[in-house]
This record gives sequence, structure tokens and C-alpha cells, in this order.
Amino acid sequence: MKARRAWPALLLVAAFASAGCAAQCRERHAPPHDEYHASDFDDYFDDLAAYGTWVDIPPYGWVWCPLDTPIGWRPYTVGYWVYSDEGWLWMSEDPWGWVPYHYGRWAWDRNYGWVWVPDDVWAPAWVAWRYGDGWIGWAPLPPDVHWRVGIGLMYAAYDLDRHINRHRWCFVPTHDFGPSRERVRVRVEPMSRNVSLLKGTRNVTKYVAGPRPVETGMDPSLFRKRGQPPFERHRVVDSPTPIRERGATLRDKTVEVYRPRGQVTAVVRERVKNVAPEKRPVAPPALIEKMERRRARLDEAVKDQRGRLQESQQEEMRNRPPGESAVELKRSQEAELRAQREVEEREKRVVEERERRAIQQRERAEREAERDARLRGSREKVAKEREANSRAVKERQAKQQEAKQQAAEERATKEREQKEAEKREPPKNVRDPRSRDRGR
Repeated sequence: MKARRAWPALLLVAAFASAGCAAQCRERHAPPHDEYHASDFDDYFDDLAAYGTWVDIPPYGWVWCPLDTPIGWRPYTVGYWVYSDEGWLWMSEDPWGWVPYHYGRWAWDRNYGWVWVPDDVWAPAWVAWRYGDGWIGWAPLPPDVHWRVGIGLMYAAYDLDRHINRHRWCFVPTHDFGPSRERVRVRVEPMSRNVSLLKGTRNVTKYVAGPRPVETGMDPSLFRKRGQPPFERHRVVDSPTPIRERGATLRDKTVEVYRPRGQVTAVVRERVKNVAPEKRPVAPPALIEKMERRRARLDEAVKDQRGRLQESQQEEMRNRPPGESAVELKRSQEAELRAQREVEEREKRVVEERERRAIQQRERAEREAERDARLRGSREKVAKEREANSRAVKERQAKQQEAKQQAAEERATKEREQKEAEKREPPKNVRDPRSRDRGR
């Protein structure tokens, strides 16, 4: 009997406990703030105009191309990584970085180079990871890699290896990726070294299925040295106020992020896709001038890249990896030199083509604006002429109406005077009866 009476109490306690756990779970996995409006991204859209331009590239549609970047630039290289409870979070130092590195994907176009494909889901960073042989690498996920709540990424790690070009990876030594370095801007290896570094690393990308994109494959335990203190893990919390300059603020134990829900693609449709060509944003003249100056220093940048590659190869030759012969290392370095020439040709083509297309886009927009101004001027002229003609017609009609009314009044006056005169005078054809009597 006592056991039966105890059951309701136990159920009540369990209910309260489960409610508390559910509340904690909701607090931990709560979606980003949704009280923000489209104007949050609308303001940011204007900020992008000073650093790049929007172009229509099949099959992605309208994408943003950053133009204020150095030669050889790659996404996720101007900034540093912070370890968080949602995976490695990219702290961008680009003035425009709080949206393109956390919403959407990056794609490589042979004419424009790197372009950002907008999307509405926030993540600490949309990247794939590689690890091995004392190296850590990351690369932007392709645009066709989709995220589904409760499912995760729609690609497996082996599929990513086939879909990510070797030039898109960024590699750093593991000792440059430790906790003492996590607030220092990363210094990645030259792209030409990827042909060798990809062979010694494996893809460890693993996005867990849940309400948010969380990457767990690049666990610090993979490369943390024995005896080294654990990595400082920051808790990701939503910022109560917008942080448009950087998108995140690093605290002692937390990192505050500004992540409004959605509206990114909606703003792009409203500001680019569904507007007239002459009203679409284009690269400002100052940005095009900066591109021209960088193109003039292209040979300088290529020479610097070659110098960095030679330094890395010389260091590698002095400290040859164990188990690798000098002949094998020499062969690997020759492959890197061939890749370097390929990278140089690609960069030169992209720099020239991107500048040419940006100038063409601006000139086309200026012609469209001039044509629109002429059409607007001609329309205004026609409208003024029509208004003048309409006014003249109305005045003429008013005068005709006034003349008709005056003529009608004159006729009515004459008729009235005639009737009054007829009343005063007898009719001329009526004879006087007295004159008829006198004749008799």
C-alpha cells in the first residue's frame, strides 16, 4: 500500500527532473536569436559594396566576389582559430568576414577566383579538415555540400576528398595550431606544397547530426602533445547586440557571436536578383584602382611566393622526414615546383580576368545609368509636352465653353427683350374696331 502511494511522488519528481534536463538542453542547443530582422543583413549588404562586387555565375546564381584581397588569397586565412563547444570557430580579421565565413560556402571560379555563395545557416566555420604527419589542413566546403538538421552534412569524408581541389587546402604545422598560438593570425604554407602535404594527411571531417552544425572530427586530442595542457574551450553564446565589425568577441571562457537567423538569401534576392541591372551594386572606382595597382605588382607577388616555397623546401631538405630518402624528397619537391608554375598561371589569369570583368561591369552599369537618365529625361520631356498640350486643350475648351455660354446668354437676353417689347406694343396686323364703324 505504501509502495502504491509512493509511485505518484516518484513520477512527480521524475517529471520535474526531466523538465529541468529539457530546459538545460534547450538552453544549450537553443537556436540563434531570431528577433533580428532582415535589416541586420541589409545594412551589412551595403558594407560589402566597398570590398567586392556581385556577379551571376551558373549554377550558383548571384554570388559575391571579394576584390580587396592580396594575390594568392584563400578563404579562412586572415584571422585565427578558437576552440569552442561547437567545434573550431573562425575569428575573421577581414572587415567583411562575419557573414561570408559563417553563412554559405566558398567556390572557385576560373574567371573571378574565390566567390561566396550565400546561405542562411550559421556555423562556426564551413570547412573540411585534414590531419597527419605533423600537419593540420582545412579547406572551404563546396557549395553543393548541404546541411540538414538531425542528419548533418550530405557528404561523407571520402566524397569531400573528390570534390575539394588540391589548391583549396590550407596547411600549417601542428605546433603553429596550439593553444598558445590560437590568437595569432595563421600563416599557411604555399599552395604548391599541397601536392605533398595531401599525401601525408587524412580527412578527419565529421559534422555531427543535431540542431546545429558542429564539427567534431578535428579533435584537439589528435595533435595535442603529451604533457601539454588541454586546449581552452570557449562556450559559444549569442551576442545581445550586433557586432558587425567582426561578428564575434572573445572573452575569458566564452565567445560571443552575432548570428541572426536566416534572411541572407532573401536580402540578396531583394538587393541584387530582383532589381534592374542599372541599380545593382558594382565595384567602386577606388577598389578598381587598388586592383590595378596590385596587378602591376603581380610579378613581385609571384616572386615572393616562390621565395617562400624555396625556404620551405630548404628547411625540409635540412630536416628530412624519417623514412623518406633524398631521392623521394627531391621528386616531391619537383612536383611542388610544377604545381607552383600552375598556381602562378592560374593566379595571373584570374587577376587579369577579374579586373577586366569588374571594369566591364562598372562601365555597363554606367551606360545603363546614362541610358536610364536619357530615357528619364525624354520621358519627363514628353510628360511636360503632354501636360502643356493638355493644359492648352483645357484652356481652349474652357474658352469655347465660355464663348458658347456668352452666346447663349446673349440670345436669351435678346429673346427676353423682344418678348417685353411685344408686350408693350399691340400687334400691327390687328385693326381698331372703331375705325371699322367709321367706315360704315
